[in-house]
Amino acid sequence: MTTFALVGAGPGLGLAAARRFGAAGHRVALLSRSLQHQDDLVAEPARENVQARGFTADVLDPASLTAALHEVADTLPFVNGSSAVRPNPERAGTSIASAAESAYAAMLHDALADQNIHAAQLIIPGAIRPDAEHSSPDALAERLYAIHTERGGFRHYAEPMPT
Repeated sequence: MTTFALVGAGPGLGLAAARRFGAAGHRVALLSRSLQHQDDLVAEPARENVQARGFTADVLDPASLTAALHEVADTLPFVNGSSAVRPNPERAGTSIASAAESAYAAMLHDALADQNIHAAQLIIPGAIRPDAEHSSPDALAERLYAIHTERGGFRHYAEPMPT
């Protein structure tokens, strides 16, 4: 059984992904900075018999993140908005941060491949909305699951980037 590690887990896409991977029989590792946040997140999938466990890790603290990922990782999905691939001058701060995370994830993809750990990136060009065909939490969870099972390439898109 593999483990799906979700860094920066939250109540929308994070829980939808936990349910999807859990339904397929995977263990789920939910990584967040807050222990209380983890307890709340882990309780939800557990009600659906999903093996979920919370880990305290902060992406700004490499030691905490490395320790958590070494314990759980088979797949490392990175989920970003369009500014990770097309910087937006109106959102320079988040564009720079997203581009940096994108570069880091690509390096992990290359560095971890020989250890059979798949780092991949899902770009969501617009907002995550419950009524969106390609960008609802459930649709995105399905896309993340396909990325995990197919293990092909680094960057994937929820839908085409707008021109």
